[in-house]
Amino acid sequence: MKKLYTILTLLMCSIVSAQDVTFDNQAGAGDGAWETTTNWIEGALPTSTQWASFTASATLSSSQTIKQISLRGNSVTGLGTLTFDGGGQKTLLAAANPGDLHLFDVPVIINDVANAGTASTFQLNGATKVVTFNKSLTVTTETILRGASTTSTFNVNGPVTGSARLTLSGSVYNFPASSNNSGFTGNIYANTVSTNAPDIFTSSSTEGGFLNTGSTFQSNNTLSKLHLNAVNIMKGNIEVQNATNLLLDVNANQSSVGHVTIGGGILTIDVDAGVTVLSFANSSANVWGAGSIAITGFKEGVIHFGMDNTGLTAQQLSQITADGVGAGQTLALNLSGYLVLASSLSTDEFALSSAKRISYPTAVEGNIYFSKPINSVAVYSVTGNKVMEVASKVNALEALSVSKLRSGLYFMVLDGIKTEKFIKR
Repeated sequence: MKKLYTILTLLMCSIVSAQDVTFDNQAGAGDGAWETTTNWIEGALPTSTQWASFTASATLSSSQTIKQISLRGNSVTGLGTLTFDGGGQKTLLAAANPGDLHLFDVPVIINDVANAGTASTFQLNGATKVVTFNKSLTVTTETILRGASTTSTFNVNGPVTGSARLTLSGSVYNFPASSNNSGFTGNIYANTVSTNAPDIFTSSSTEGGFLNTGSTFQSNNTLSKLHLNAVNIMKGNIEVQNATNLLLDVNANQSSVGHVTIGGGILTIDVDAGVTVLSFANSSANVWGAGSIAITGFKEGVIHFGMDNTGLTAQQLSQITADGVGAGQTLALNLSGYLVLASSLSTDEFALSSAKRISYPTAVEGNIYFSKPINSVAVYSVTGNKVMEVASKVNALEALSVSKLRSGLYFMVLDGIKTEKFIKR
């Protein structure tokens, strides 16, 4: 029995040692090179299936692949490339002292081919810790950057590339002027750790440098914050999922942000006084939940959706509020798609768009007529309440009587697709 116990003990020790190797740089007396085997306690370099632990900083001169890494205030620098293949496992960046820095001054690739379908997590343990990706970060499989405290920080100083989802959980995230995510085709997902929501600062000097066209920034947490501090760095879509909130802090002009989707939460758009253009794509085709958009720093002629007055549906407009909009006032899109007070729209402005319209006239007392066959019409007040709905499954509608409506501005949705406005005299 004793002999069997000894064999099992040796076997267990061999398994543990096969999964974990430690770089101590010969207790500080080595040459600092990753590739020098004697700098590793075990006398051998880590393999692609092993966890590499560091008690000293290392210089990497070649391409190396490991499963996981544990840094304790150390750095990996040099001309080599470091690839991780440890999906589903936490890459621990655990520092012993407050303010410890963890530096990757080499290109980092997340390529979990051995664990397809699972995410690789960089877990920063403890408060006031800093992780810096100083070179490129390539995300070919799902990657999570997770901080345990709002005083912990991730710096992404170089380009982010790849097509997999990048999740930012808790902590503070800095994408400075040197960052460039324009070649990244995946989505960025903001998520909470415990009660800690991510606070993201971006000031890339490259157009589309935070998120480019076709990608989506998704928020699914208590209150994530995204600060746009440079011109035209956000071209991706914005999606506020479920009953969660997102603060979009706009401090520089953004001329081509993607479309907006709201779930059950609140998108707060805080527009700096110096911003003159904040342009979102036509979002009328997006299905919104019961959530809302709240705008602070609102000025007419700054924010627009699409290029004309069809960029939002009447229902979507009713879900937008803004500071400076008094009781009884509502928001509308003008002919150029700019968000303005509905009271600033004139009868003449409606008439200018008659060539594009299906319905006519734009100001009416009795009947509205249609220039093409229409099967259904839903009419909404400026507060978003449906006041009339007519549908025909047999003959197309040629006209709609609005004589019983009160005077004012209304929106109508034709065949559930096209939105047009009219004034009831």
